[in-house]
Amino acid sequence: MTREHQTRLSLSRVLFSGLKIGRALLLGLWLGTIPAISQAADETAPDIRSAAALYYTGAQSKEAAPLPVPWAPWELYENFKQQRLNPSGRVISTLGREGRDGSSSAEAQAYGMFFALINNDQELFARLWQFVKGTLTEDSVERLPAALYGYPKKGTENKPVSGTGPSQGQAPGQSSGQSSGSGPRILDRHGDAHAALFLAYDLLEAARLWQDNEYAQSAHQIMTLIKSQCTLRDPVLGTLLTPDCQHDSRVLRPAAYPLFVLERLSREDTDFKDIAHDTVHSLLKAAGSGFWPEYARYNAEGDFLLGPATCFYTDSLRAYLWVSLTNQADPNYRLVKDALKRSVFFISLQRDPINKVFLYDDTRVGFGGPAHASAYLHFLPPGLGRDYLRLSAFEHRYGDEEYLGQILALFAQGFDERRFALAPDGTLQVYFTK
Repeated sequence: MTREHQTRLSLSRVLFSGLKIGRALLLGLWLGTIPAISQAADETAPDIRSAAALYYTGAQSKEAAPLPVPWAPWELYENFKQQRLNPSGRVISTLGREGRDGSSSAEAQAYGMFFALINNDQELFARLWQFVKGTLTEDSVERLPAALYGYPKKGTENKPVSGTGPSQGQAPGQSSGQSSGSGPRILDRHGDAHAALFLAYDLLEAARLWQDNEYAQSAHQIMTLIKSQCTLRDPVLGTLLTPDCQHDSRVLRPAAYPLFVLERLSREDTDFKDIAHDTVHSLLKAAGSGFWPEYARYNAEGDFLLGPATCFYTDSLRAYLWVSLTNQADPNYRLVKDALKRSVFFISLQRDPINKVFLYDDTRVGFGGPAHASAYLHFLPPGLGRDYLRLSAFEHRYGDEEYLGQILALFAQGFDERRFALAPDGTLQVYFTK
């Protein structure tokens, strides 16, 4: 956390905790006098403005350049490693029973590799990748990493593994190389497109930044599997990335497709240009209300299906975070930002983030917590509103069951403190850039 952020957080504590004033007065201060205070602080410290502030004002750099070496340890990341990193090299995403480590996912491994990468931790990156390669793919170059690994729930120890078919020549409930009974094992062998995309991205960037060609080869293997196992060729919508790698499902998950990841993979493999174009443009159909739903379903005519249960909720948060991190020169950035500007407007008017929106009748339910604050943070201009969300997101002590909130906070804070930034082609800008 930079000194500027600490000053702003101190101001937020005084105004929001010390002074017990009402919501209306807080909103008045936010929109009125406080931005002037924030502006004065910015003028006194122009050299340490955050990457997020540059993002909002449109001044985000279009040229890749090394970032300054972080001036302080990353406490939130150290807590994450202590809390969720298993000695075997897996990231624990859910708490286990009887004091044991819970489940892990390909997605969690991909996120852990990203954070190790921006911290220049090659040993940890290699350990996390080895768990993916050796356990989640079972050392097979023909298989995407399994979506879920861990201890089976009580009473389900002998159930067949999800995604396992008899054609694979395995006994029900047992995967090759995996323990049966109550031991840890693969619980869902289905591929996860989001995890696969992020893993390929991590590996491409590790190969570039650390000059390791083996990582590049692994990335290309995953990209080939994504194209063969996770795409749906629809005569109306085009070539789509299905989130659960099901070829017969016209369902998209906005959170699964970070724009910067799609752009990076498109620069590496031109097949991904069409995939990214068709997937993003199909998602734009689902943003007609200004909010992205958790899942977007389409009919055979390519129309977005809006029903009473279609809602913006927890899983949508990642979609907003990915947009806020993406460089404004990204080819799809402006299209997506314009489609979401109604929801961004509502975010900017309220002190507390919106929790849930039913898109069918525009019903808004409750206020969100730290995870919402991280997702919305960089949509707000510099000032008290953003500082309030910083306080909510970064000073919260994340518990074992708050995996998503902790992950979102790490991405948001890493970007906010300039521990990483993103170039227009999706490549990482980090302090150790060659």
